[in-house]
Amino acid sequence: MKFAFVLLWWTTSAGAFKWNCLSGPNYSLDHWSDDNGGPICVVENVTLEDLQSSKELDGSTPSSVLLDNILAAPEDLWKTEYFNSVNHLFITNTNTSRILVPPTLKKLTLFSTNYDQFVLEPNVEYQLEKISLYDMQLEEFPKDMHLLRKLNLITGHRVALKTLDMSSLSGITNLKIIKVPEGNISSVRLSGSVNLPSLTNLELPNNKLGEVPDGMHKLSALEVIDLSQNRITFLEMSCFNGLEHLQKLDLSYNPLTRISSLATVKLPNLETLSFMACHLDQLDVLHWELSTMKVLNVGGNNLHQIENLQGRFREGLELHVGINNWDCQWLEENKIGLLYKGGEQQDRFGRCDFRIEGICCRESEMKVELGELLETEVRQLKNENFALNANLLKLQKKVDEVGETIKKVLTEIEDLKKS
Repeated sequence: MKFAFVLLWWTTSAGAFKWNCLSGPNYSLDHWSDDNGGPICVVENVTLEDLQSSKELDGSTPSSVLLDNILAAPEDLWKTEYFNSVNHLFITNTNTSRILVPPTLKKLTLFSTNYDQFVLEPNVEYQLEKISLYDMQLEEFPKDMHLLRKLNLITGHRVALKTLDMSSLSGITNLKIIKVPEGNISSVRLSGSVNLPSLTNLELPNNKLGEVPDGMHKLSALEVIDLSQNRITFLEMSCFNGLEHLQKLDLSYNPLTRISSLATVKLPNLETLSFMACHLDQLDVLHWELSTMKVLNVGGNNLHQIENLQGRFREGLELHVGINNWDCQWLEENKIGLLYKGGEQQDRFGRCDFRIEGICCRESEMKVELGELLETEVRQLKNENFALNANLLKLQKKVDEVGETIKKVLTEIEDLKKS
């Protein structure tokens, strides 16, 4: 289902209907609540005839309205003058496909609806600041989102969106946050020019991304990137270069098999970096220039060590290390200047042979391999010695038997001489 804009002129018509106002979030959808703590007014099962027959407005127009199972055509419903002062509009369980956006509306929440068109007027200064989408069969964002110039937040939960085309949002200069968790996004398109100078947060956890999008540097204002719980298997760390304001980068719970840095990684304001539970068995930070990093989380992997870590980051770095397979010698050599965190658990194989600074570890792999080799050789020598001893016993037995035979022969010879 594509989500497109239809441009129509905004008009008003005389008509009224009664509001069913609630004093709190007592409606069946408990999470609907007015941001300002005011009453929520519910409109249910409204038809065009209801609007035409309603003559008077019962009470003042509310700031928050929840529309449930609306049967009237949206262009008829939204044109009533009573929506001109509504700030927050909730719409749920509605099968109509078009929504006419009131110019004064500040927040729009859609829950389990079939809308696939926004109806916008040209040359209208819309006040809409926030769009929230829940359980929507929405395949792409509208292509003319730049008409919503004051929009600063887009959130979506369980939305069918597969491709996030950032060019469709280009020009919304106030947009700060895009947050779409628990979805089906498999790609983020950053082709061409992308003008989002205020975008600080790109949060797409628990989607279906197989790689980090190309062209991330175009989102130069980003401070937070959350791509956790996706399907990313390979990461070239330098792809984030150019994001000079980036403070938090979360790639945890991705099946990463390799992290590369073909070019020097320069993120001058990065403070928190997470690769928790990413299936990593090696990590080399030789080409990382992250002078402000405070927290590095590599817990839940299969790491023996982090190559070239010593002296690479600021003193006092919190290194979250729990549930790995650390080399004791490496932990000992690198503990100066680091704060080990989360290492109270056993390693990923359920062992805790030794502890360095409270962190479970095992002896150096080289020492273990040498010890195992020596043990094998000793065992082999013992086996060879046992076999040699057995052969010697057999030979000794044969020698003894020959000796007994010789004694008998000599006795017989002596007896013959006497006779």
